[in-house]
Amino acid sequence: MDQENSTINSGSSSDESLKSVAVNNLQLNGAFWHSIDNKGRVIIPQFFRDQLQDGIIVSVNTAQDSIAIYPTEIWNERVEMLSRLVEKKRSLEPILSRFSMLSYPNCNFDQQGRVLIPALLRD
Repeated sequence: MDQENSTINSGSSSDESLKSVAVNNLQLNGAFWHSIDNKGRVIIPQFFRDQLQDGIIVSVNTAQDSIAIYPTEIWNERVEMLSRLVEKKRSLEPILSRFSMLSYPNCNFDQQGRVLIPALLRD
């Protein structure tokens, strides 16, 4: 996956405040590094699976050139938060569009605790 620069260019404290809100609200509560197998699956540690359950959304984290896995409820909160930011600053609309377009709902873990990473996110 190619990393894109999605930095918010700003000069005013209001713009910096929006950037701060976006960055703080998009943080996840854990991270791990693991390889993707030849079928496009990655093993998710039991600790995370217990917290995520079924019905996860697999998305991207362009800031770290990685994937992100969200519980549906949290993903919906992120979309709502980005939507509110876009209402205040239209130049952020590409960030919301990219987040939505590169998010895959209704993903689940297999019996071995793996999740299939959509092909577009593997490139």
